[in-house]
Amino acid sequence: CLKSQMFEPERSRVPPNLIKTAFHLSQGVYGTMLLLAVAAVIIAGQVGSQIVPANISVFPILPCDFEEGTTCQWMQGVDDDFDWTVHSGETPSDYTGPSYDHTKGNVSNTGYYLYIESSDPQSRYDVAHILSPYIVPSLTEDCKMTFFYHMFGYLIGALRVFVQTYGSGTTQKVWEQLGEVGDRWVEGEVNFNAYRASIFQVVIEGEIESYLGDIAIDDISFSPGCERLEEGSIRLEDGATPGEGRVEVLHGGTWGTVCNNGWTGQSATVACRQRGYKEAVSSGTRYPGLPATTIWLSNVVCTGGEDELV
Repeated sequence: CLKSQMFEPERSRVPPNLIKTAFHLSQGVYGTMLLLAVAAVIIAGQVGSQIVPANISVFPILPCDFEEGTTCQWMQGVDDDFDWTVHSGETPSDYTGPSYDHTKGNVSNTGYYLYIESSDPQSRYDVAHILSPYIVPSLTEDCKMTFFYHMFGYLIGALRVFVQTYGSGTTQKVWEQLGEVGDRWVEGEVNFNAYRASIFQVVIEGEIESYLGDIAIDDISFSPGCERLEEGSIRLEDGATPGEGRVEVLHGGTWGTVCNNGWTGQSATVACRQRGYKEAVSSGTRYPGLPATTIWLSNVVCTGGEDELV
């Protein structure tokens, strides 16, 4: 579909508490969905002891080795003191940080990794966060994260892993390494099976102790039992039945609406198809969002043959 405008936030970072909802497993129902507005409806499904929205697909979490010079699907935090840095080769300060990345090693010295720079303007106890995609853990398979970390320097601070659960907004520490471990890459592993009844985000935190306290991470991967919510997924909100409601799009970890300017039956059919239905019965503006609701898309024009809105 053509979009004359895609609204972007001021910074492409999303704090953990901004997600409006999440969902679990979609098998795609071939049928007809009644689309009565510019937005979508969630069907509640039971996962463990927590009810979570259902009927939207989840996808594998791609491993990240930072070799593209980006943070992959990970996002920089907004409620911290500074950012993690993608870097290649030695860190700028002597006697701290890695000399090469973990992925390629010291053979080519061209690989990338993520690290916290502990020199000015950073100061003691400053922290940097990166946030994973939103994760839906399997009820039967192990959900765990594997990564490599480097903590070398005279006064190294701390590296921590937290789980930020959806709904409650609580953050729990699930892994921690304090102080120096030597000039080497070390493998770490965190198991999230205790959070099978939750939808959550992983937060990795690096804390500074001194200017000789560079901390690096590399090659982050998740087991098949961890699945992510997909960018561009849609849901239906505030409808009287599971097949009707206001169309909302997941972008940057936040749900937002689709402006009804230019919205047609063809666009509604594409939204239905993306949800796993055959076509839309009708389209209108019965379910307006709250005034403060983010608008992600405007002037959407579909021919009706597309598989997705975005």
